[in-house]
Amino acid sequence: MAALVSFRNISIRRIIPRNEKFFCRLISTSKEKKESNDACPPPNNGHLKIPDFSKPSESKNWISYGYNYHDKEDDRFRMHVSCFCIVTIGFVCTGFLYLYSPSTQNRSWFQREAFIRLHEREQLGLDPIDPNYVDPSKINLPPDDEIGEDDIIVIFYY
Repeated sequence: MAALVSFRNISIRRIIPRNEKFFCRLISTSKEKKESNDACPPPNNGHLKIPDFSKPSESKNWISYGYNYHDKEDDRFRMHVSCFCIVTIGFVCTGFLYLYSPSTQNRSWFQREAFIRLHEREQLGLDPIDPNYVDPSKINLPPDDEIGEDDIIVIFYY
């Protein structure tokens, strides 16, 4: 609603002719309220320069992005290039390489190698896993007397 009211005021201001007596302010300088002086703006004789806002390239309020402090176009170009490189190459390409890179743990290679070994052992008529996979003479276990009633916890790392 406020936008409609402000729009209505703008349209009324366009209709009212711009005359100097509409912009005059009455200033009272005496104690009597009947006397007053008019303070009107001086007439424009063409000596006043009206700023040309149609040339934004000549703006004096330019703040540099930090790439070039003297050339506005070069500063903005370098800012856009650096943002493009950070977003496109940094995030998109790094994410693509991370998601589509081969497994670093070689899990698929381990599975293929295990199937090959199982197939070879089946061809030779051996058990899938040898009960003495590690030579028992190389394993140093304490005797049962030293272990006693303690629980034995076996941990498998995957």
